Amino acid sequence: MKKIAAAVAAALVLLLVGAGFYYRAIQKDHYAQLEEARRAALEQTDMAVIEDMWRFAGDDVCYVAYGTDAEDRALYVWIRAGEAAAFPADSGIGGDEAAERTKQAAGDADILRVVPGMLDGEPVWEVFYERKEESGVRRYYDYYRFRDGTLVDTLRLNAE
Repeated sequence: MKKIAAAVAAALVLLLVGAGFYYRAIQKDHYAQLEEARRAALEQTDMAVIEDMWRFAGDDVCYVAYGTDAEDRALYVWIRAGEAAAFPADSGIGGDEAAERTKQAAGDADILRVVPGMLDGEPVWEVFYERKEESGVRRYYDYYRFRDGTLVDTLRLNAE
């Protein structure tokens, strides 16, 4: 009985180790792209410390880093195709303000996620939310221009 238990335990350990290697293999490109974007943000701009980073898949894939420069000023850096563009955080609206604008426009909106991204080559905030309607729950994406908070576009998905 002990031999069977040992064999099952060994098989489980091998299975878990194999699953770990498989996961790393399929995520290798993602981590390499993320590291390349981090390097671009730090080398091509005044950003000294990255506090958060997002991947945004819109028209093109871009990465957005949030952090500070050497003088502890908050910055956002948009990285697309290896090119980085930095903007002081106070030169545009923040994610909380974008979410608040959606709540004001659609009072019953349940905000699910707010992320920075890029739409038509311009930095934006994407607000993903849902609203209850007669036909069910409908999800939306609102896009607000980073620099001035203007609503650029709204995508309306099918009701569930």
